[in-house]
Amino acid sequence: MPKLNYQLDWREKLTIAAIICLSFTGISVAKIGKALLTPYHLMMGVLIGVGLFYAHKINKEIILSLLILLLYMLGVNIFNIQTVKLTSVLYTVIFCIEMMILYNFMKASTTQVLKRALELVIILYFINVMIGFCFSLVGFHVPAIEQIIRIYHMQSGETRPMGWSTEPSYAAFIMAMAYLAYNHLNDHELNKNVAKLTFAFILASVLMKTAFGIIYIGVCMFDWAIHLYPKFVRSIRLMYPFFGIIVVFGGSYLLSNSDFEALKRLDTVGTILFDPFDDNQKKMAKLQEKDASAFGRIGPTFMLIAESENLKFNVYTGAGAGAAGTFLLEMLSGVLIDDGDAESLDVGLIPAFVIDYGFIGFVLLWIFFLIFTMYNLPISFWLCMILIMFNANINTQILWFAITCCLAVSMNRANKHPP
Repeated sequence: MPKLNYQLDWREKLTIAAIICLSFTGISVAKIGKALLTPYHLMMGVLIGVGLFYAHKINKEIILSLLILLLYMLGVNIFNIQTVKLTSVLYTVIFCIEMMILYNFMKASTTQVLKRALELVIILYFINVMIGFCFSLVGFHVPAIEQIIRIYHMQSGETRPMGWSTEPSYAAFIMAMAYLAYNHLNDHELNKNVAKLTFAFILASVLMKTAFGIIYIGVCMFDWAIHLYPKFVRSIRLMYPFFGIIVVFGGSYLLSNSDFEALKRLDTVGTILFDPFDDNQKKMAKLQEKDASAFGRIGPTFMLIAESENLKFNVYTGAGAGAAGTFLLEMLSGVLIDDGDAESLDVGLIPAFVIDYGFIGFVLLWIFFLIFTMYNLPISFWLCMILIMFNANINTQILWFAITCCLAVSMNRANKHPP
């Protein structure tokens, strides 16, 4: 790990610690209801305290688009006060305030500091995944240790490491966002440190055996391909379409012939979704039966779009925080094997946020806040953010980690802090 060429001050050290804690989405020190009290919230408590105590030394910029989104969400919840979950509202407010504070600390940091934070996220995840993989190989299972060295236990009996997160696919996403952001802050410089981080990211993603991990590797390699394209000689640039054909057909062959679990799952999902003989509801029922995890990411979003005219709430403004759980049973009726599964189904941001805050809220989130966050970022960041929409909600820490990575690169590109 390369050394910084200057001594970090206390604000920069706190910023690094906060970003690392933000990536630890599966580690908690306590619970508040169903919500995890993660190290990030404790760390942000420190930053907020520091910000109040050293107010004259801390930036006080407000992210206007985030403030408008927050005010809109509060308005919807006030209008539906009798039915909303107040703990969910409080959690949203906390995340927004924490983002404001972290944004100001990041603006006061140098590019080297942000690179160091993202580099440490990748390394710490890699170490955790490697230890977890070794534990899985030898069958070592101690629940207390697995609170930190996290291992995902499947119904089939298979185990998969998942780093500091709550699922292997979430861990793969966190590593991918940190890797993407690091490369852009590093101007895609090719050196030994980048080679080590690339090795760590790819190996950890493969060992976690997650289909999304393979997709994220593809997105990150696509990002490298886009960046390196202008630097190649003309003869190699002309070969790019040929390389693309090889990747597409090679990937198709792997999907149909590989024994790798993640690729087999992708093949199964694709076969079900593109079956011309089944109607949409039958496809969703088959997907739920074959792969409940994939259904949780795809099915509810699909059904929300298909059944939006029949739902008993205003789809434009939403029904308030926590309403998604109430309407899931109705929306997924006839699809779930057990209707009780809807209560614990992880449906992702698109259906949950639209049910809670309507299409207006979703537009404010995507068109206003996220475009402000990502307006000058390349397509690779947008691809990753779209993919995580099937896994995250407004009150999930993984979404705010993704936003933080995008803000770090966006601020760097706009030259809003020193190099």
